[in-house]
Amino acid sequence: MKLFLQTAALLTAGSSLALSQVVINEVRIDDPGSDDFEYFEIFNRGQSVIRLDTISYLVLGKGAGGSGVITQVLPLPPFSLEPGSYFVGSNNSPLRIDPDSDGIANIEALPNFQFQPAFESSSSVTHLLAIAFSGSVGDDLDTNDDGTLDVRPWVGVADAISFYAPGDSLPYARSMGTSFENVGPDENNVPNHLFRVPDGGSWIMGTLGQEQDPGSGNLLQDTLDTPGKANPIVTPLLLTLSESSISEGAASPAMTGTVTRSGTSGDIVITLTIDDESEAVVSSSVTILDGESTADFTIDAVNDLHPDGAQSVTVSASGENFEAVNRSFVVTDDSDSFSVVINEVFYANDPDAGDTNNNGISDSADHFIELVNVSGVPVDLSDFHLENSSGTSLGPDGIHRFAAGTILNPGCGIAVFDGPDVEIGTTEAFGTAEIQISSINGLFLSDTGDNLRLLDDLGNEVFSIELPDISGGPFAGSQNLTSEGGSGDPALGYDSHFNLSANNDFFSPGTTVDGAPFCTVTGSLEITLLDGTLLTPIASIPENAFPGSVVARIEAPTRAAGEVVRFHLASGLGELIPQDDGIGQLDDENSSIDWLLDPVDNTLAQGSRSETLSLRASGHLNAVANIVVTDDGDLPPLTEILINEIDADQSGQDGAEFVELYNLTEHDRLMGGLVLVLINGNGDSIYHFTDLAGFTIPAHGVFVIGDDTVPNVDLTPPNWTLQNGSDAVAIYQGTAEDFTIGMEISAISNTLLDAVVYDTNDGDDDDLLAALTPGQPQVNEGGGGGSGSESIQRLPDGGNQLDTSTLTTASPTPGELNFMEPVPDERLIDIEIDVARTLMVVILSDLRADTRYTLEATSDGNGASQFVPVTSFTTTDRNVTDDGEGVFQVYIFESFLDDLVANPRQIYRVTKP
Repeated sequence: MKLFLQTAALLTAGSSLALSQVVINEVRIDDPGSDDFEYFEIFNRGQSVIRLDTISYLVLGKGAGGSGVITQVLPLPPFSLEPGSYFVGSNNSPLRIDPDSDGIANIEALPNFQFQPAFESSSSVTHLLAIAFSGSVGDDLDTNDDGTLDVRPWVGVADAISFYAPGDSLPYARSMGTSFENVGPDENNVPNHLFRVPDGGSWIMGTLGQEQDPGSGNLLQDTLDTPGKANPIVTPLLLTLSESSISEGAASPAMTGTVTRSGTSGDIVITLTIDDESEAVVSSSVTILDGESTADFTIDAVNDLHPDGAQSVTVSASGENFEAVNRSFVVTDDSDSFSVVINEVFYANDPDAGDTNNNGISDSADHFIELVNVSGVPVDLSDFHLENSSGTSLGPDGIHRFAAGTILNPGCGIAVFDGPDVEIGTTEAFGTAEIQISSINGLFLSDTGDNLRLLDDLGNEVFSIELPDISGGPFAGSQNLTSEGGSGDPALGYDSHFNLSANNDFFSPGTTVDGAPFCTVTGSLEITLLDGTLLTPIASIPENAFPGSVVARIEAPTRAAGEVVRFHLASGLGELIPQDDGIGQLDDENSSIDWLLDPVDNTLAQGSRSETLSLRASGHLNAVANIVVTDDGDLPPLTEILINEIDADQSGQDGAEFVELYNLTEHDRLMGGLVLVLINGNGDSIYHFTDLAGFTIPAHGVFVIGDDTVPNVDLTPPNWTLQNGSDAVAIYQGTAEDFTIGMEISAISNTLLDAVVYDTNDGDDDDLLAALTPGQPQVNEGGGGGSGSESIQRLPDGGNQLDTSTLTTASPTPGELNFMEPVPDERLIDIEIDVARTLMVVILSDLRADTRYTLEATSDGNGASQFVPVTSFTTTDRNVTDDGEGVFQVYIFESFLDDLVANPRQIYRVTKP
């Protein structure tokens, strides 16, 4: 990036910027007695010392000319205000504040400045800090009294605040700057005391006079006066509850809460939280509207449907600049037994067992677990999870964790499948039962039998079944409750589905043994795609359209009153991505919602594609919407990603297999349009492939695909495995739709970008070499003496695609560069320059931690042929601030200013020496 700096303009801007650090921080214009402790306080919220002698403290109020008349002018002395310090002006010195009028000063301070006469407090007034003021007392600045200043006898305004009473004279602060405020009224009166919380922050109204605990800073009565000191902690919130206890089976709403404020105005958003959401829930926030002092909210109990006794729950309310207030209540247990049972389990490993997920293949992906709600009330399965005895080491999610918003209605069923080849959500394909896929990409069910358990969100076991060993006998289908459906009774035991079915069927995911629905879902979700600007129906969108250019209007017409519908909007091809992962909810406040979608501008010239967006939620049939995403065709194919490292063999059982890719370019690259393909040398056919759409590889960086035990792994695909050679790894242009397991490489028509034919002390595969890397050597992972301890690597990183001559073996370095010797870094790094009086702040991006750099400037004005050093620094120096993510602020003093003055138009850059 080239920088051309106009020195004089920057320095003028810097002076104004510096004065904007000075703000009015606290003002009292009235007190309970004879107005003998009125004051104002100024605060320096910047980083440099500011002199105040160019500032005048002005008051605008009513006068002979009407509103907007200057009633007081207080030129400030040549006082140097340090960063984070205060300047106090008062009508009395010393300033003695007696809030309770008992003759004893509770607060005493020595002001920096004394003024007369007293502040006006009977009507709306505006206080401001005027820079280079040229007017006088009595000047009418609003000649027609319309609320806009017609005369402005100053160069600028550093800060302004209006004490506002409706129906009286006009406030002017907001009209002088968008960051200035009109505050009030205070119960239909002019506020008598205003202060910022924290110092330099938002305005809060005080009261006529109060007292404060000097130790904790909390209020003894209501005191908020702190001239010359940090402004106090404010707690103007009160929280009350309509009940002290509720039953977990209570109807909605179970109770009402109320938040009350005092001494503040404007809309205030109050954040609400519950410390145990397994017992009770509350909305995330409630707003106290301007002019109102209270707002109500509701709390609902959670019926966990298993005995757990009475539970104490705490609700908290807080807001910006307000301390949290808490109230506790009790949720009593209604002693219901848990009402969801495991109804059917298909875990036969016989390849001829049948195709349960209707994908045309019989394999372990057909395994499923079916649950049924045998109670009379809906059950929230959010964060419940399934475990089995062979999967106890799989982590806290067990073999499946139910997503938030999974609601199982009375008498209804839900089936969790092992593998991905099944349509999830609620469709008629499985009797309108809800379908989910294992959240860890596998149920790990064994035909030798498992102890299968359902646990609640706290980890308590709420149902279990001991599956029998079926490995030694003929295939007999799934295990099914003898008594099933809405009145299912686990006490009556289980039998094979074949024996229970009148039609001798082996399984029936989502329905009873005879194929009848557990419950029938008829209401459907609705999704309408709209233009993001016009909000009119849309049928197509270019892939390079702006983010949010498509809006999905989501509705659930059959949603019951009070029902919360938690939905998931998903993309089929990844051409149009829902923001915020497409997860949201519909409730009484949001009966419909508009969801933004972002087109994906990939690097493939692939023509127009029909994108399908699917919408699903518990208790509602899926909805789909289609839109054509047109190709802009202006980007070249992505050809700069190559295979950088392969480790197919480890000592002992292979459990750390990986492939590492390298980005040859100077920019982060999206890898949409690339597929990593693993090829079996026995038959020269595909045994695994991974679509890399949605992933990014950094500039001159690496991306690791492998087992989850591999250090720095970025992606662990389902069913990941990397065979020992002779085999091959290849990168093709395309999508997952272009490849199938078992496809011979001779049938692949996609463009090959890079490939490595490798072995682990095996012979060469001439057919693979001829098809993928003709004229290049096959690489032996054991060439360095031991394939179990080495990987195949490019040294140095990068190189040429389809060239395996630079590959060698060394100790594995997944996620790290293979060649670590330093190289010169002459890249021009983005620079922003901030000027504040005599201090230059140079803001630099894309720097590395603990690295030395040189700031250089051209010595020939606007040209860029000759650079000379200005200064050097290390990113750990004391004058350097690390802002994170490669951004650093470097503070440079007179030498850099001198250079700017001598050469007002220059080009600057940062290099590594």
